[in-house]
Amino acid sequence: MVKQIVSILLVLAVLVCLLPTSVDADNDGNERRGSPEIIDIQVPIRERAIEKWTQYGIIRGDSSGDFRPDDEISRAEMSTIMVRLIGYSSQSASQPNDLNPQDWFYSDMMKLVAAGIMQGSDGYIRPYDPMTREEAVTIIARAFKVPEVLDGRMAFYDWDDISDWAKGFVLNMWTAGYLRFFGEHFSPSSNITRIETLMIIDLMFAAFYSQPGIYSGTIIGNVIIKCPDVKLKDAHIYGDIYVVEGVGDGYYSIYDSVVIEGTIHSHSGKANPYPHIDPNAPMVALTYDDGPAAATPRILDTLEAYGARATFFVVGYKINSNRDTIRRAADIGCELAGHTWSHTNLTSMSRDTLIRDTERVSDAIFEETGIRPALVRPPNGSYNSTSISILGSLGISTIHWSIDPQDWSHLNANTTYSRIMSNIRDGAIVLMHDLVSSTGRATEMLVPELVSRGYQLVTVSELLAYSDIGLQPDRIYFSKYNYR
Repeated sequence: MVKQIVSILLVLAVLVCLLPTSVDADNDGNERRGSPEIIDIQVPIRERAIEKWTQYGIIRGDSSGDFRPDDEISRAEMSTIMVRLIGYSSQSASQPNDLNPQDWFYSDMMKLVAAGIMQGSDGYIRPYDPMTREEAVTIIARAFKVPEVLDGRMAFYDWDDISDWAKGFVLNMWTAGYLRFFGEHFSPSSNITRIETLMIIDLMFAAFYSQPGIYSGTIIGNVIIKCPDVKLKDAHIYGDIYVVEGVGDGYYSIYDSVVIEGTIHSHSGKANPYPHIDPNAPMVALTYDDGPAAATPRILDTLEAYGARATFFVVGYKINSNRDTIRRAADIGCELAGHTWSHTNLTSMSRDTLIRDTERVSDAIFEETGIRPALVRPPNGSYNSTSISILGSLGISTIHWSIDPQDWSHLNANTTYSRIMSNIRDGAIVLMHDLVSSTGRATEMLVPELVSRGYQLVTVSELLAYSDIGLQPDRIYFSKYNYR
């Protein structure tokens, strides 16, 4: 409801600034097909839209720097605008007969052909032909995957003049308020002008993010995210978010502090599951087994001081006597996961025993933290395909490690530190034991050094969310890059 009210207010604001329209007619009073109905948009509205989309780099003018707003827009010019908005990269393998690789618009038109946005006939794409209004609306709607809607309503008095292939797109775009400035008559076969094209885009989108960065504030209208590493934070968006093809395989981030009144249309990219993490920077997961124990608070002190996180694979029977430690670990963003109730070898348990044991530990962790763990580390690293499958049936992943400094055997902080640092790499899962007092000192050495080298210290679940397959049950993980 809020989104609809805001959309209506935006449309009314634009309509107030528009002068009445007139129709270019012949001596018999019939509208001339192909001649544009004059839409006289007031100068302030024109200038604001032109300035906004020039700053965004969507329009650039001619060789003299002039936009020529009242000129007709050609199919070639429209293709360039759409590529700048969407960020298409793939070109069609089939070249229309009237395109030449030397044409300034060749690449852009080939991209729109590949995307199925611009279509020709009989092998010709007609780059120099002007766009009609119904063609332009259809191309814009297809580019943003606006669905066709035909529900018996008529958007304009000249509804019957609109081609059948365009009616569904025109109606949906009109219903959303993007075409209201045309008034009561659309004149679908009239050639659309540059300013009319720009007004449709301007009414559709209030913000356009094409550079990496953090964006905040109140946005009244829809938003385009065109490149990876865009982060929306502390924002209130009264509209939809369109994540377009320019994001590619990259990540975009939307923090919990963002309120979205509309819908996210993700046509490309990957939503960053943990916006506080940079997916492109190296990350490792420090893990601690066999606690909670005497060294755990010391480890937590270090992690908290550096804003770091870790995963604690806890032994179930120790939880009740270490409630404050468990809660503190969760409060500073660390992860609590299972290590069986009594440090029992997984391969020695029957199916029913393993299920009961796992659920018992999970219930105890949930009672203290409100979070039900999705990980189990096998005591002594012992596992088999059966145990992995049983845990997987509970929605739980099995976690091993890629670096083991054997801290429990030598009890020396310097040795633990040197063994880890000599093997550290992006995506590593590091095994340590908070049951060992020297591991507390080793952590005090490790954390600041890893941070100074640019590593993000994350939980296991956070780390594996960025693996090629993500975090899945019925899998065993040795690192971000090694799993089976």
